[in-house]
Amino acid sequence: MSNHLPDFPPDRFAITAHCPCGHSAQIDYRLLPPETLVNSLRPRLICKVCGKRDPSLNIHWSGAGGFKYQSG
Repeated sequence: MSNHLPDFPPDRFAITAHCPCGHSAQIDYRLLPPETLVNSLRPRLICKVCGKRDPSLNIHWSGAGGFKYQSG
């Protein structure tokens, strides 16, 4: 498996950004070009709460549209 967004279909995966300030947000990556690499998202993201860049990213498997893991 590569690291491109289509490798993580939104019906089975969620990509969440976590800022050191404590803010978390799920990324709606369906609007991004399919050739986008997951690792290339980090430097492009800016926290809406504190303005910091380069958050940590988590990819959560949600199965076939059922259970979704949520931390904290």
